Amino acid sequence: MRRSSINDSFRRIRSRMATAGKHVLILDYDGTLAPFRIDPSKAVPYPGVTEVLAKIRSVGGSLFVLTGREPEEVRILLGMSPALEIWGCHGAVRLIPDGRREMPEIEEAMRMKLNEAERKALALGMGRVESKTTSVALHWRGECEENEARMRRAISEAWGRMGHAGFSVEKFDGGLEMRMEGFDKGRAVKAIMAKYTQQDYAAFLGDDQTDEDGFVMIRKLGGLGVLVRQKCRDTAAGLWLKPPSGLMAFLELWLKGVTEGRGLEL
Repeated sequence: MRRSSINDSFRRIRSRMATAGKHVLILDYDGTLAPFRIDPSKAVPYPGVTEVLAKIRSVGGSLFVLTGREPEEVRILLGMSPALEIWGCHGAVRLIPDGRREMPEIEEAMRMKLNEAERKALALGMGRVESKTTSVALHWRGECEENEARMRRAISEAWGRMGHAGFSVEKFDGGLEMRMEGFDKGRAVKAIMAKYTQQDYAAFLGDDQTDEDGFVMIRKLGGLGVLVRQKCRDTAAGLWLKPPSGLMAFLELWLKGVTEGRGLEL
């Protein structure tokens, strides 16, 4: 994307924010606010991210994090006080700032299938297995192409023999996930935006293929999808930015727009 195109996009965003009621920012975590790490416990936000998010909140901006992870992990990594509202497991689990956790009731048969999926992934003896409330993921980030291909084939066959009734197998950047149906970032974006009106303006920032449902939904609702990654790809997002510089420029732009919309001074 040419720099002039980004500048044009930023001008349009500022113009739209100037006439909006509330300003809503929905943010993916890994790959968007923080760089990917083989050890996910070390995936801290890019320098300056939490500071500018705190400023956006302080001037009245609405902030939500929407992640594939369990929300408690992201709350710790962000380290913001008070905490943000975090929708984890692709929107299945909602962690409210006061610590309350809202999640679906999972039938015993579905729990048993999740446990079986985890056992099959662990039996491979390869990659990193992550068990979550509504899914099981096999990560191969950092592996060579040969090992990645081997793991992809092995887990696809293992989970395929289980059958996928009530579940889907989804690709993400660095692995495969067997996920309960009914939860994706598009549905989560819609749920977050349910309390806002057409007078409000929202943006959803993400990087992965799993964020595409969110980009599609935010566009339907009149907002903006922003793809945050080093290389562009086919996407439903309306804007592409490289992290961390492009991400920080956008967040500073958003801060300025919220501040001006409230008639405040930076």
